[in-house]
Amino acid sequence: MKIIHTSDWHLGHMLYGYDRSMEQNSMIDQMVDLVGSHRPDAFIVSGDIFHTSSPSNHAQSMLAEGLMRIRSASPATTIIVTAGNHDSGARLEVFRTPWKALGVHVVGQYYRDDLQQHIIEIDGKGFVIALPYINEFFITDGLYETLQYMVADRNKEGLPVVMMAHTTVTGCDISWHSNSNEYSAGGINSQPLESFGNGYDYLALGHIHKPQRLSPKAFYCGTPLPIGFDEEGDHGALLVEIPKHGDTPTVTPLPIKNPLPLKTLPEPDSCPAPQTWDNVRQLFEAFPDGDECYIRLNVKVDNSGFIPASAAQTAAHIAEKKQCRFCHINPIRETANNSADRRQLNVDEFRQEKPIDILARYLHDKNIVFDNDMHEVFDEVLRNLNI
Repeated sequence: MKIIHTSDWHLGHMLYGYDRSMEQNSMIDQMVDLVGSHRPDAFIVSGDIFHTSSPSNHAQSMLAEGLMRIRSASPATTIIVTAGNHDSGARLEVFRTPWKALGVHVVGQYYRDDLQQHIIEIDGKGFVIALPYINEFFITDGLYETLQYMVADRNKEGLPVVMMAHTTVTGCDISWHSNSNEYSAGGINSQPLESFGNGYDYLALGHIHKPQRLSPKAFYCGTPLPIGFDEEGDHGALLVEIPKHGDTPTVTPLPIKNPLPLKTLPEPDSCPAPQTWDNVRQLFEAFPDGDECYIRLNVKVDNSGFIPASAAQTAAHIAEKKQCRFCHINPIRETANNSADRRQLNVDEFRQEKPIDILARYLHDKNIVFDNDMHEVFDEVLRNLNI
């Protein structure tokens, strides 16, 4: 059995107000080419098709047209799409019946009382257990094992078994997800890999954006396009080949090229130390005029957290003469933000703190610049509250 595993397309995603349709259409073009070249038995998308649960008409058209082009590129390929936590499962399933007639299986919801809905048989090739994102409170004990037992009853020929899931697995690399920890990433609490049972030959995971191998038969394929500037590294899909049930899959990365890369100045590899605004401005002015990309500027700020008020305007003016798209200035503090830099307050000290000082402490811990405009807005809020 041969499959192409992809996930987290996030169609409709805007990057600092910039429309990414051109990049997403390019990504779909490359997916069509990959399917046409490799002719997989199944093309599976493990959730987060859209960036929001209420995608625009344009984003929905992009998906529909993309899936039909993939279908045309390899008519024998079965397409399976599941919902992620960013998607509306009900919205995805509106046209489930006509999609199925076209060889596209859409599983947006958890059919607790009819688990057969999650088992898709690919004649003579294998089985796919297609699970969308399921809130942990609705996952019944033994769900994964039950589905695998159901497949085993039907799998008389020893065909490969693939299981799809959109979730956070304990111990996975969450470095591309902000505000995450070992217990939760991207709003989904983690669950141990062991909880998925052992009756599958390949676990096709979605949700975590960084591609990675969790075990010889469990993989996150990652995002085909970076969603943010910190997602530095390879992006694409995975080609998975499984001879028969019980065999270890062969997994090969399939790179996807982004026509509009996300670049940071100064480049972390060549200049890891943070730079002052004057230095960064000069780097931006020297940046090649013809390079098409998104630009983020990392600027060193002192403990006061201030950068020149005109910095963003100056950067936007510089970008007008170039092909790049200026996104934002990212403040980098001189002092590392770790536990040694924080002083814990007791209750009495906390009560004596001024509201503005409490906010300043919070923003400092979050590495957010507390500029003059924010200061004035907060002062106005306090005045209106008579504090």
